[in-house]
Amino acid sequence: MPKNRQRNNKLEPAAEASDNANLADDADINDQHVVLNAIASLKQDLVAKIEEKAIAQSAELQIQTTQIRTELRSVVEQVNKRIEVTEGRVSELEAEVSNHSDSITCMTSDVTGMKKELATLRDRCEDLEARSRRCNIRIIGVKEGREHGKHPSQFVADMLKVSLGLDKPPTLDRAHHALRSRATQDGLHRRLLL
Repeated sequence: MPKNRQRNNKLEPAAEASDNANLADDADINDQHVVLNAIASLKQDLVAKIEEKAIAQSAELQIQTTQIRTELRSVVEQVNKRIEVTEGRVSELEAEVSNHSDSITCMTSDVTGMKKELATLRDRCEDLEARSRRCNIRIIGVKEGREHGKHPSQFVADMLKVSLGLDKPPTLDRAHHALRSRATQDGLHRRLLL
């Protein structure tokens, strides 16, 4: 038996070494579990913090989005109001343009009628002037050159004062010889027209 004991004693350091190795492996495994547990808890902490930040940022984004939507709605409402006002003005302007166009058409026809009437009135005025000239007083028998440098109106006024026995010479608008060539000494004398 003593031999067996020796053998067992010899076996014991090997078993002890394997036990030590097993213990070291168990310690490593325990260390790994501790590290893994620490990593898992860090992971959970990080995930929780990320989720908190994501929730906070999501809430902030929702608030900003709501504000932007509100601002956009107010801007769109203002633009729509301006568009409505502009459309109203455009409609008014179109109506005014239509009215002015109708007025211009009427005025154009009126102007055409007035031009015709003006031409007719001019013709009538010319006719009346021509007819009024026919009522001129004609003085016959006055020899050519008796004016002696006086203006014909002044000469005829003085002649009428003497002939008719007037206190002062009459006022004449104008006086002139008839439109003919000058008479010779023995020929017919031109008439004086008043």
